[in-house]
Amino acid sequence: MKKAIFVCALIPLSFAVSASAAPAGNLEVTELGKISGVALACRQSTTMDRITEEKDRILPQTTDTTYDEIFKNALQQGLIQHQTSNAACPDEAAVKPRVDELFKQLRQALRR
Repeated sequence: MKKAIFVCALIPLSFAVSASAAPAGNLEVTELGKISGVALACRQSTTMDRITEEKDRILPQTTDTTYDEIFKNALQQGLIQHQTSNAACPDEAAVKPRVDELFKQLRQALRR
């Protein structure tokens, strides 16, 4: 019993370590992908286009597809979560400040 409690207590710590060990910008790219997925579900092309264009401008243009994979996976996750939740679509103007903040954090994380 004590072993099970100890293991359960370590699980949150493993997530904290993996989150802090994530490469620069991964958390921001993930959240931007999720927002883009909701925008796709809600047919909000202005938000989708802005996120895609700014993301492509900020992220390093390399053969490493890590950022693209993270973004696409998060986009799909955001799309599916929104579709299955039956939640109302957010107002694009209300989402804009969060997107701006995420891009600011992404630039700082990448020091660009």
